[in-house]
Amino acid sequence: MAMVLLVDVTVLVLVVVLMMLVVGLMVMVLEEVMVMVVVLMMLVLELMVLDGMLVLTVVMLVLTVMEVIVLVLELMVLDEVLIMIAVMLTVTVM
Repeated sequence: MAMVLLVDVTVLVLVVVLMMLVVGLMVMVLEEVMVMVVVLMMLVLELMVLDGMLVLTVVMLVLTVMEVIVLVLELMVLDEVLIMIAVMLTVTVM
């Protein structure tokens, strides 16, 4: 019984670590894409020759919104992992 529990826990830990790695990679890629999008938008705005301050405010707004989105994504993923751990533990205990 103890061995089975031990194996279950080790597998669970491995799965969680793998998921966190995958999620981390996804978030990194998302951040890279977002940065590229922001740079492109800045270029477009500068080409349109808008007022400098207006461009800055728009860019800052976009950046803050994207940071919030990334944070929410990370929190959602953490929630998922925690829920998975709880479910696995309850199943193993049963």
